[in-house]
Amino acid sequence: MKITLTEALNKLKLINKRIEKAAGQPMIGALQNGKVGALTKVEFQQNITSNIQSFQKLMDNYTLLKSAIISTNAVTEVIIDGEKYTIATAIARKQRAEEVLEYARLLAQQYDRASRQVISGNNDTTANLAKHLKDMYGEKPEAAEQSQIKESTEAFEKRWGWSLLSPTNTDFAKFIEEMVDDTQNFLSDIDTVLAVANATTMIDVDIDS
Repeated sequence: MKITLTEALNKLKLINKRIEKAAGQPMIGALQNGKVGALTKVEFQQNITSNIQSFQKLMDNYTLLKSAIISTNAVTEVIIDGEKYTIATAIARKQRAEEVLEYARLLAQQYDRASRQVISGNNDTTANLAKHLKDMYGEKPEAAEQSQIKESTEAFEKRWGWSLLSPTNTDFAKFIEEMVDDTQNFLSDIDTVLAVANATTMIDVDIDS
């Protein structure tokens, strides 16, 4: 039987509901005077046999259909925000996208906190530098040799200056922004792309209709 992925996914949901219903059917009864409730012993045993066979068939169909969907998703390619994915990898990325955005939010908080610390620290360093130069060259350090002033300033700033340290060699704020933009662009496209792919991709599976 050839059906689209959309039909297969809908059928999978239907089979799952039928499995839940079949699993809730009575399998064991209390026999009294040849009857289980209103049913005769034979009728009840026939119902049990039918229910078990139905449950097993539904489980077989579910397994076959699920396997066919997974196999198809693993090889069917789609383009999302200019990048190529299989349906399986696209779905996997979507499932973790919110975690990526939360991670980017935490990075942004850390970046902001560290940036404020650097700015505050460098403000203190600048203030302390003026005192340091006065201690070395007197009340009018500008009267000293400019080469000496420059050398002393660079040495002091190297020792007491603050700077951001991040795991990338690029602009870390830009790195975070690109992470967020890339993820949001992916999320804005994926549902539409998968809907089209599911409606046009065919699978061949041997189950009861």
